Amino acid sequence: MATEKSWTRQELKRNELAEAVANVVHWIARHRETSLAGTLTLVVGLAILAYLVFHARAVDDQAWYQLALAQGLAGQQTQRDQAVKVLNEFDTRFRTTSAYPHSLLTKADLLSSQKQYPEAIQLYETLLGLREAKSLYPMTYSALGVVQEDTNRLTEAQTTYRTFLDKFPDHFLAPRVYESLARVEEVLGNVQEARALYDKLAVRYPNTPWAERAQERLTTLPQVTMSTTTVQNPVTNPHQK
Repeated sequence: MATEKSWTRQELKRNELAEAVANVVHWIARHRETSLAGTLTLVVGLAILAYLVFHARAVDDQAWYQLALAQGLAGQQTQRDQAVKVLNEFDTRFRTTSAYPHSLLTKADLLSSQKQYPEAIQLYETLLGLREAKSLYPMTYSALGVVQEDTNRLTEAQTTYRTFLDKFPDHFLAPRVYESLARVEEVLGNVQEARALYDKLAVRYPNTPWAERAQERLTTLPQVTMSTTTVQNPVTNPHQK
């Protein structure tokens, strides 16, 4: 009896499936034009999507090629103006590509090397406002701080360097930023803060040039007292020539 009931249930399922298939076939037969139109629309949609994906990849590849070209030109003293022209094209041709944030950083660094500091600062700040440029934030903060320091915007550089160390304390640029911030604190007359930064630099990065220079500054800086307001032998900025 159990076997007969099982066979009956299976037969009912087969009948239900067959009926469903028959209904679909019947609907297509009655709505052939609609069915064909829907299929055609789907095929055309898929073709357009495939084209857009292929085109986007092609444009992205071209953007990276242009960026490599610009970086090569930037490395040649006599070709830097041409490099800027190539990078300017990114705003109109490659803004939506993955290479766009990298083009902004390259252009900002190039403008900085040409001492066009206001333009460079504007680009660095633009980068820090782009979510798609998050992987470039450490380099951007570091470079922005250098420009601010070189243009004697010391309190701005102080804030930028501190922001970097708060956000990226373990980044490979951190020792350089520690040293830069300590130097800014010295120039601002914040001897206690400068000594603390140099001490941290020497402890965190022993047996490195960073630690060696930090120890030299620690021997030069006066011990902190309530009356200490100036540095007798101020540190020089290695970025300035």
